[in-house]
Amino acid sequence: MNRGLLRSIHFLMMLSANSLLSGCSADDNDRNFVIARQQMVAQQLVGRDITNQHVLRAMSAVPRHEFVPTGQRSQAYFDHPLPLGHGQTISQPYIVAFMTQALNPRTNDVVLEVGTGSGYQAAVLAGLVNQIYSCLLYTSDAADE
Repeated sequence: MNRGLLRSIHFLMMLSANSLLSGCSADDNDRNFVIARQQMVAQQLVGRDITNQHVLRAMSAVPRHEFVPTGQRSQAYFDHPLPLGHGQTISQPYIVAFMTQALNPRTNDVVLEVGTGSGYQAAVLAGLVNQIYSCLLYTSDAADE
């Protein structure tokens, strides 16, 4: 994997991990996000046609709120896409689960994802496959938005 991309992903993860919703303790936020994530899985995924238990476990494990801008975190587990900036969005949780289930990933698979975006889809897949390579391509015009 490209070292620059790895540094960017690491930076984004560090940035996300260090950003908390204002007015709440980290423990309160963690509990609230865990509850919201459990509800998301039960209502938006199991409540629809997501039946692959491996996908459901991966979606339960990945903290989606860490992949969205701080100002959007309160909506991280809602059933709609969220803006990321640069003309990108993070797909709604159901779409991520649907695409992952359709892929039917296996533990020995190696996956190439083109269009990293926030990294959320790659994080979900990372818990399901042997290796994932993810790249993000954009023009300088998109970077200036």
